Amino acid sequence: MRFSAARREVTEVRALAGRTAQPFQIHSAEQCESAIALCEGRLADAEAAAQRSHEWSTLLTGREESGVFGIQMFGVRREQGRLAEVAPVIRLLAGGAGDGSWRPGLVSLLAEIGLEEEAGSELARIAADGLDGFRASLWLASLTFLTDAAAALGDRAAAALLYPELEPYGGTNVVIGNGVACYGAADRFLGMLAATLGDAPLAERHFGVALALNRRMGARTWVARTAYEHGRMLHVRGDRERAAELLGEARDLAREIGMPTLLDRIDAAR
Repeated sequence: MRFSAARREVTEVRALAGRTAQPFQIHSAEQCESAIALCEGRLADAEAAAQRSHEWSTLLTGREESGVFGIQMFGVRREQGRLAEVAPVIRLLAGGAGDGSWRPGLVSLLAEIGLEEEAGSELARIAADGLDGFRASLWLASLTFLTDAAAALGDRAAAALLYPELEPYGGTNVVIGNGVACYGAADRFLGMLAATLGDAPLAERHFGVALALNRRMGARTWVARTAYEHGRMLHVRGDRERAAELLGEARDLAREIGMPTLLDRIDAAR
């Protein structure tokens, strides 16, 4: 993926929308712009584009776009350190969705804001129920949300369940829906799972692939996240020199982008 090429596509879609007066085209263009901005670390731009996309979606008929907007704002607020603001909405979505599709998002949120006991209980219930219920809706998003929680909680049972489901995506990017969100290299999540399972060589390989792909794309947000996860693993294993280099890179990016939660975690890991 090249963001420069993606932005050219967005520009062309906007031009097409102007010629045809089709709200759906503008909605789609803003949706993709939000995803690109999040990857590049332009969090305010990502939020603004998501809001514009949502406003245009209100002109569409026969579509329910609240879930799309929810995913966009979940991603932006997570990196801004403001995920607690959307916690009530995520709880409602998780409790009200008949297919339970927002349960992984809820467990990720709980782990992210420090409610580890509740997150652990919810993750254990999801693991006991199995993952099949999430395949029909938000499947890839569900896998990444659950991976975030499993890694944060050190849940080996959940990691063992998730790794084979995510493994086929190795070497590719995690793209949710039709450009709704992009979370960068799937190998970042695979590295997190391998590290949770205690397989350091496998985790090293995945983190290496993820860093190379995210750097090549210019996905600064996901470079920061990957460098942190890799550095944290190395620090725990006693490789302090390499850990310090990676955590330093993650810290510089997180400070520049404005990722306060990640900054706090980097400080705690050093």
